[in-house]
Amino acid sequence: MANSQSLPVELNGISYLVDTRQYSRTTVPALREQRDNSAEPGENALDTSGAWTRSQTDWSYGAGQNSFDISDSDRRRFNTSSGVDIWTKGQITLLPITEEKRNAVETNLDIQRMGVYVYAAHGANAVF
Repeated sequence: MANSQSLPVELNGISYLVDTRQYSRTTVPALREQRDNSAEPGENALDTSGAWTRSQTDWSYGAGQNSFDISDSDRRRFNTSSGVDIWTKGQITLLPITEEKRNAVETNLDIQRMGVYVYAAHGANAVF
């Protein structure tokens, strides 16, 4: 039988009594301070009770930035990436898979693109 400290709940036909003695409920304040002194307005301007939300749609300055919310952070940078195309504003896509056909340390390679293929020539040897 339920009392003021328990809540009857039924899940999949099985009845449970939930102990509500340690349960508490609060509401979001109806009024909040209307001041934002930061250089960049916060994205949680309507609800300040949750986590500090940040979004990003331009990653064009690439990887190499460890912190996002310090004064000299750039909103167009991020921490790390690998195999990701970030140069189209508003989207991120995977780069085509590449494979190593030949490695060379010579500086006199002749490299040409023909259609979708790339050819490398070193002397009489050619690789595509």
